[in-house]
Amino acid sequence: MRFICEKIEVIYDQEDFTIRGFIWRNREYRIVEIISAWQDWKFPSSLAGKRTWLQRHHRNYFTVKTDTNEIFEIYLDRKGNKREWILSKKL
Repeated sequence: MRFICEKIEVIYDQEDFTIRGFIWRNREYRIVEIISAWQDWKFPSSLAGKRTWLQRHHRNYFTVKTDTNEIFEIYLDRKGNKREWILSKKL
């Protein structure tokens, strides 16, 4: 496993808005299979004391297999109105 944690651009299907691929380091990867998906709504472990809902993680994770036969973990990170896709790791 290799941790990457870099922003990526995600390619969506225009008809049903599902993820079809992503661009990482100027290379396009087509997703051939979504192996698993889950949500993270927890608070970061570094927070102590009073917590508010704004401090929670709001992430949707996906483990995907690409047309290069590689497996990646990507996630959508939502912070207020801001949305970023992150390539978390290569499995």
